[in-house]
Amino acid sequence: LVGPPGFFDYAWTNGWSQQTIMSNKNETLKLKVTDQNNCVSFYSDSIVVKVFALPAKPKLTLVGNDMFCKGDSASISSPSGFVGYKWQDSSGFYKSNSRYVYSAGLYYVIVKDLNGCLSPLSDSIQITVNPSPLKPIIQLKGKVIFCQGEWTQISGPAGFKGYRWIPNMRTTQIDTVSSSGTYQLEVENVFGCKSPVSNGIAVVVNSLPLKPTIERIGMKDSLRSDKIESHYNWYRNNVLLSDTFRVLRSSPNNYYQVQTGNSKCWSILSDSFLYTNSALVKLNGSESGLLIYPNPTEGEFILKSKDLQAGEVILIISDIQGREVYNATVYSATLNKGMSIDLSRFNSGVYQLKVISSARVLVGKIEKL
Repeated sequence: LVGPPGFFDYAWTNGWSQQTIMSNKNETLKLKVTDQNNCVSFYSDSIVVKVFALPAKPKLTLVGNDMFCKGDSASISSPSGFVGYKWQDSSGFYKSNSRYVYSAGLYYVIVKDLNGCLSPLSDSIQITVNPSPLKPIIQLKGKVIFCQGEWTQISGPAGFKGYRWIPNMRTTQIDTVSSSGTYQLEVENVFGCKSPVSNGIAVVVNSLPLKPTIERIGMKDSLRSDKIESHYNWYRNNVLLSDTFRVLRSSPNNYYQVQTGNSKCWSILSDSFLYTNSALVKLNGSESGLLIYPNPTEGEFILKSKDLQAGEVILIISDIQGREVYNATVYSATLNKGMSIDLSRFNSGVYQLKVISSARVLVGKIEKL
């Protein structure tokens, strides 16, 4: 409080005698002054001093986690009922008692009440923001367009805690793909933060042409595929021929198979046929002189024959592409009694069995599930 200047003495009712005094409590004050002639004035009008209590230190409330991934957020609120809120990173007071936080740091607030009084600083809340992975790039190990029965591999970048492939939801870094679709990847780092979903890789799996059947053309020495396609592979006794037409000039007492192809894929091989001068004989498990059971099999089966002369025979098993997967020399007596063979280690599919003796060749087939 300040009295008028130029007087010899100042007498405040609270005992102070200076022109300017300080008051920090509720009180009513008056002033009288004495001039240079020692004349004393009357008391001034009363001045009422009122001191308001400061707002209590505000308590912050966190809605959400104090540690989150980049791009996420949390909410911090202060007690309501004040006219202004000033956060540590704001230049002035705001009316809202809550705010969203997106970046790391220490967050605290001062509140202002109706009397313009400011509270002490609140206790701070530490916010930690962990980095999120960048959008991953998928690496391709193979082709994106292939035929049914084939596959390709796609892989994500190394060094992440988690992987999620879309749409098959596999969780490995490398994914083996055998069906058509658009494949994308999301990765997760050690903080549990997930990346944006990668760009997609489109995979196209083309269907195989239908399995062909060999037909004989009248009584001529010619064979043909019952399926019409743009390409043909003919095999004689498991050897690929140079002929690439639908019709093949054949020679007696040989085994023939055909494979058809379009502009994209090849079919599986036809069943094996024995061409003779008088007829074309389709070979299977019973008509060939071989007894094969169970057929189909999950692995182990019995091969039996009663048409073999005594002596050694050669047993050959080939896949549908004509590739030899099994070769053994056994005694005919073993096959006449029944020989156990295990295909468990081989892929599923149809296999050709060939038993070669000094007098004849027997051919059959077995399907491995």
